[in-house]
Amino acid sequence: MSSSDFVYASAITAINAGSLVWASADINAMLVSNLYAPSPVHDVYVSAIPPDAIIVRDYKLTAVGTRTDQTHYGTIPPFNSLSSPQVVRGVVLYVKGASDSVSQLIYYSSTGVGFPFQPFGFDYVVGFDQLYGGYFQQ
Repeated sequence: MSSSDFVYASAITAINAGSLVWASADINAMLVSNLYAPSPVHDVYVSAIPPDAIIVRDYKLTAVGTRTDQTHYGTIPPFNSLSSPQVVRGVVLYVKGASDSVSQLIYYSSTGVGFPFQPFGFDYVVGFDQLYGGYFQQ
């Protein structure tokens, strides 16, 4: 992972403690603009992301799982007909909770194929690194 791809520190703690179980959590994805300056150490919940930095959100991952080497994977549904005046800088994976103040941030990436991009009304797909086999290893 590069410095622009990371697991949030609070998510590492939650995974290690067993309070965040990737395969059974309600994992969602959002696309964010450069109005969000992610902090892997200080950001814990979705509420840390400025609302105007969120381009689109609440896309539930499907086919989530964890391989025997502890690599976490899942499929993000296509962001259909996505159009925005803001440039998409990265993707954030999080556990969707009752509110943003309890929705745990998990993973941030801005180095995937195609980032950054200007969404012009097309369907956009964000996937994990197929060679690596998932988003991150824990």
